[in-house]
Amino acid sequence: MAEGSPFGSQQLNPKYVILY
Repeated sequence: MAEGSPFGSQQLNPKYVILY
């Protein structure tokens, strides 16, 4: 999931990891 997120790191924003 973190890899698919634009941030590439759930440590930055855990909320975005859930969304993406």
